[in-house]
Amino acid sequence: MKRIIKYFCMILALALTLGCLTCCASKTSSESETEDPSKCTYTVNVTSLEDGKGIEGVMINFCTDYACTPVTTDEDGTAVFTGDPYKYHVQIIKCPEGFEMPEESDWYTEEKTETYNIKLAAVNA
Repeated sequence: MKRIIKYFCMILALALTLGCLTCCASKTSSESETEDPSKCTYTVNVTSLEDGKGIEGVMINFCTDYACTPVTTDEDGTAVFTGDPYKYHVQIIKCPEGFEMPEESDWYTEEKTETYNIKLAAVNA
């Protein structure tokens, strides 16, 4: 009888553990799918002046008065930053090899979701 109770407790503990893990996993995935309405998304699209293609590897800083968050453009030339509504000081801090820093490499956002389009010129070879 003790053996049956022992096995029953082990099965119950396993079922509870699996149930908890499933519950936690589904909660995490649903939380990541839900956007926080108190946050704003700022997008910078960086393209080549010559051919209009996205430029990967441009480092962009999104700065408050207290800290900066660097974001690097992806293979499509897009850098996305999500944060509190704020007038961020945005700076291009590094261009990939073969491209020049633009004359105006910094600007300020508004306190809302915005998209900026930047064109970079290739370095004359």
